[in-house]
Amino acid sequence: MTKAPADLGEMFLKQGGSGETQPFAVEGLFIDPAVFKGLLPLEDPAILKMKPSEFYAKVREVANIRYGMELPQKQSELRCL
Repeated sequence: MTKAPADLGEMFLKQGGSGETQPFAVEGLFIDPAVFKGLLPLEDPAILKMKPSEFYAKVREVANIRYGMELPQKQSELRCL
């Protein structure tokens, strides 16, 4: 099993036994949660927390504003091609 680097500097600047730089492996980022959790903190998109009715209301809004289309009030009345 591969030992996780202590920090990003150690991972990117890893030296081999002969002083040569070892190739970087992306998998090394995900070995230790302490390393990968600090790379790019992301929040779940708000859309994933929406109810289907809220999502459909947003779709109706975008369709109206962007495309000038009026979609039915109820999603069950929507007829796709």
